[in-house]
Amino acid sequence: MKNMQKFQYKGIQNLKEFSLKAELNALENSVYREWYEFARLSPVLWSSYQFNLKIKDDTIKKVSTDFNNLWGKNFKTWAIENARYLFAEQDLFEQITLLDHSEEKSFHSTQKKIVIAVPLTIRKGELVKQFREMLNEHHLGMKLNVLDVSHFANYKIFNLQFRKNVLLNERLVLVYRWLFPKTPMWVIADRLQLSPSNKARFEVGFQVPSVHKNSFHRLNSIGGRHLFKARRRVLNAERGSFPNASNLASSSLSAFFKSNHDEYTSLTFGEKGTEKTYWRKWIEKNYFTFLKNIVLERNDLTASRLTDRDVKNFMSGKTNHF
Repeated sequence: MKNMQKFQYKGIQNLKEFSLKAELNALENSVYREWYEFARLSPVLWSSYQFNLKIKDDTIKKVSTDFNNLWGKNFKTWAIENARYLFAEQDLFEQITLLDHSEEKSFHSTQKKIVIAVPLTIRKGELVKQFREMLNEHHLGMKLNVLDVSHFANYKIFNLQFRKNVLLNERLVLVYRWLFPKTPMWVIADRLQLSPSNKARFEVGFQVPSVHKNSFHRLNSIGGRHLFKARRRVLNAERGSFPNASNLASSSLSAFFKSNHDEYTSLTFGEKGTEKTYWRKWIEKNYFTFLKNIVLERNDLTASRLTDRDVKNFMSGKTNHF
């Protein structure tokens, strides 16, 4: 990336001409960081890249090629090499412009642009009022799909209706489930403090006291909903769409040829779904410390006074208190 170039990203405001450092910081705090993270958590893309499994689905194959190596570098290093090609607008957003005389004569109003004459002899407030009235008459308003008509990135944001903290929590639940496949969902939701007002911890085994049953069921529901949406987002990210939680069939069923699909299963989730596969080992190596620190922080726990066994027992649900 060259320094001080004009690059615009949908969803990143007030950045028209900025330094490489500012661009990378903006990307890291944007939805594009979550796009990178969810694509990175695709076992299909991971196994294809790491073990050279041949993908037969053309859409997933293109994403695998275009997004390049998601696993060997940190986000900023990856973004330097890939973000502008993937996410930046290939045509800059159009601005209001002042036409010169030659342009005025050749201009014809269309559904995308109109030309107006602005008298400069009346107050700005009156001009703004009249301009709004004219926009109400000619602009498509809510009928306009901005992502379709003025979004020219190679990989377009699916929509702008998202919250980054929700995407992060969904991703955390997914990683948690892969690291602790036997842990009850209410425990995952509780440890991640997805709903702090619901208190469902108890001392003895997994018998739920009646006073906590409502909280227990609510945590199960909240955690399950986050996991469900996270899995959908990964499937859509494999096909180059984000943040999209539309319903899709598991891409592993169609992504690989039969012989590669069997190898994919052994590498990722195994026959039983709980084996310590290459995929789970990679997730543990790259995400356990990150997940652990979030759990400790959200539960106001100090790592220095806890052993690794203490933390793992707490995270797995074997213990509820220290």
